[in-house]
Amino acid sequence: MSRTGLLLAAAALAAVLALAAAKPQPGKLDSVDVDSVLKNKRLFDNYFKCIMDKAPCSVEGAELKERLPKDLATKCASCTDTEKARAKKVINHIKKERKEVWEDFKKKYDPEGKWGDLEWVSAA
Repeated sequence: MSRTGLLLAAAALAAVLALAAAKPQPGKLDSVDVDSVLKNKRLFDNYFKCIMDKAPCSVEGAELKERLPKDLATKCASCTDTEKARAKKVINHIKKERKEVWEDFKKKYDPEGKWGDLEWVSAA
């Protein structure tokens, strides 16, 4: 998830934060320090608001937001091992530390509940 900064991280997410990466080529998210984002509520919230369409996006946030649906749908099939590890870190953090954010994320990106709690990320 070196391209996500997930999460979230990203986050943002992401997440989320973190579930990015189309190819193992360097990208805009490679330079995002996921640990710093997860420790800094303001940074995390900025990424999260971006992917939730509630605030403008940074360059990295925009890339995360663009790639997130595909990476979720394909279970991050084209992600590198590093990207998967970053995604795991972001998802686990959100599920444990930011439960209200996790619920909002699932409502937007998995309204039908077909991906569950992204166990495939947590187990990666």
